[in-house]
Amino acid sequence: MQPELFERTGFTITHEIGRTGPKLWVRRLVVWRTPNEIIRDVSLRRGLNIIWSPDSLEENSPIGPGGGKTTFCRLLRFCLGEEVYAPLELRLRIARVYPQGHVGAEIMLDGKLWIVVRSLGRKRDFVQEGGQLGDAFLDGVKPTGIEPLIEAMTESILGVAKDLMPASVGPDGAWLALLPWMTRDQECRFGRALEWRSPDSDSHCKRPRIAPLYGWTGSE
Repeated sequence: MQPELFERTGFTITHEIGRTGPKLWVRRLVVWRTPNEIIRDVSLRRGLNIIWSPDSLEENSPIGPGGGKTTFCRLLRFCLGEEVYAPLELRLRIARVYPQGHVGAEIMLDGKLWIVVRSLGRKRDFVQEGGQLGDAFLDGVKPTGIEPLIEAMTESILGVAKDLMPASVGPDGAWLALLPWMTRDQECRFGRALEWRSPDSDSHCKRPRIAPLYGWTGSE
């Protein structure tokens, strides 16, 4: 894209005074086979993180394209509020293999820690501000739903801008409409110029209906 096509006279960016870290940062992702058995524990640093898988070294071993990179990205989005983490067929297969499976994340929002733990096989979401991921599995703990975290992220990231969302989304769906833009990946690619995410991804994301502008009559 040619920079000279976009005039930027007088344009400047100033970081928020007093900010010492990112506004939103997923610093850890954990996958459980059962509440007592962790099978993946991934720490993420602030800034650029590269997820890669090696090529196959022997026959029938996993190869790079099937190493789970897209699944990892979708699990991240799932912890950030997306409704599902994979197409239906894959979700059913995972639920059969890991009937007690969960995924969780430590999310830093405006410098405050949020804990989120979601079931891979059934509708059970737990979020809280502060604490530890293991708090979700304590005796007597009840599901909270994912909504408290979505509300906190909406207010922090979007603020009053949530009211500017198209009517097909509305303020309550603003975060789930923003999330595809923030976290696009190969499986959840855009379908067309005005389609935020291809329906083939089965992501259940919010898709604002955006009408193209025809017959532009403004001044040159």
